[in-house]
Amino acid sequence: MKKHYPFFKVLFALAVLLAISLPARASITIDAPGDQNLRQNTEAVYTFSVTNNDVAAGFRFLAFDDQGFVVGQSHAYAFIGAGETVVVSVVVNPGASAVGTVSTLLFAVLPVSDIPGFMVEVKGYVIDEGPKITGTAQGILLTTGAMVTEDGDVLVWGFRGSGQQGNGKTAVSSNAKPEKVHSLSNVVALAGGAYHLVALHADGNVSGWGQSGYGETGCKPNSGIYTHTPCTVLTNAVQISGGEYFSIALDKDGKVWTWGHNLYGQLGNGGTKNSQVPVNVNLNGEKARLIGGAYEGAFAVTEEGHVWAWGDNEASGLGFQGPSYGVQKIIRTPTLVTNLTPYAHRITYIAGGNGWGQALLDDGTVIGWGLRAALGQGTTLTSISSPVPVEVMRNVKQLYARYVGSIALTNDGEVFTWGQTGGSAFKMIYGERPTLRQTVGSVVEVGGGKEHVFYKTQDGSLYGVGYNDLYKLDLTKCCAPNVNWPGASLSF
Repeated sequence: MKKHYPFFKVLFALAVLLAISLPARASITIDAPGDQNLRQNTEAVYTFSVTNNDVAAGFRFLAFDDQGFVVGQSHAYAFIGAGETVVVSVVVNPGASAVGTVSTLLFAVLPVSDIPGFMVEVKGYVIDEGPKITGTAQGILLTTGAMVTEDGDVLVWGFRGSGQQGNGKTAVSSNAKPEKVHSLSNVVALAGGAYHLVALHADGNVSGWGQSGYGETGCKPNSGIYTHTPCTVLTNAVQISGGEYFSIALDKDGKVWTWGHNLYGQLGNGGTKNSQVPVNVNLNGEKARLIGGAYEGAFAVTEEGHVWAWGDNEASGLGFQGPSYGVQKIIRTPTLVTNLTPYAHRITYIAGGNGWGQALLDDGTVIGWGLRAALGQGTTLTSISSPVPVEVMRNVKQLYARYVGSIALTNDGEVFTWGQTGGSAFKMIYGERPTLRQTVGSVVEVGGGKEHVFYKTQDGSLYGVGYNDLYKLDLTKCCAPNVNWPGASLSF
């Protein structure tokens, strides 16, 4: 049973009644959750553990507010043996009128027999729900934050000096409040390079905006090299991704398209000329089902069971033998990655960084190739690399790989990170091996940029970790120190 209500107020009469009946020694132990903030019109689950320290007996479980019995429990009644414990879940859903109120939920354990009853209370402050987040931009944005809301809008905050706000102005102050891109709607995915953004709409259209000195937005600049108003780049698309200064898309027919910077072969068309318009990538006639961007390269997985890669292959980062880290080897046309053929049909995500690549398999295993220092293999040496895939970790639900390291969300809602530890915030974000990170509650999604991490929790809250510059992670401070785990809360 669920109910919308003004929210909890203490039932003083009930409290007094139960308090009078408390015995001299405790027969019941109630392990209650801590106080917590709640969002309006959003379900929250309180979990109570009830242990019977006395003789076996039957118990009823009730939750009260000023209107009486208010919420459903997983157990309305249970027989608890001596020394046994049951877990009771209470679902609450405060209405809009509860915003700003300090409230108390009363949870009562009432024995069927003559054993006295017990009660605990949990207090909360109801806050405005704000926009509900469905995802943050995936890519290597430097100092800009961006996300997609549940309504399909795009919010942008932090550095917006290169047209990133997308509302007709090249420069918007970094300390301006997060703002919606007014011309965009029904967005389902967002990707970003260093200073540009691309959005995938539900109808298959792809929009681009931001800095476009190499054509990375796919749009004609409005002012200098900047595209301050999104344009439609492509239609019929199903996936998007990006590298530092280029973008990638996959359409419904299995065709791969690239646009932007091409100095390192990122466009995969055999040339060196940058392109402001999408270029079709030839995969030897095969049909792609999955794409992924690396720092200066890209991957495509085909329905025929192959992985193709192109771009910069330093440190064997594209999956075939290459030179050492720091020495570029340009592959200008898609090349078959034979080392990944045994895994191709099982790959659900593929991406890479600077000199390495990774894939998530359908059983939750992460594999990686290239620079070992970026793959959680217990080394910081950049002299060790190989095109041969190695296992990184298991039980992964979502993988996010970029630049020098990776973030993994497990099936248990935990966050692990690994990667190179040099740089302004990398030591804080990453580690030589997959490292469990402290988060605020159970996590449902991860994302981020070049030197920062975003994660979304079960209650819809967003937190940021890493390099904090130009209000990217802390909306109240311009250039505060780096933000360590569990991160700073971003409230919109």
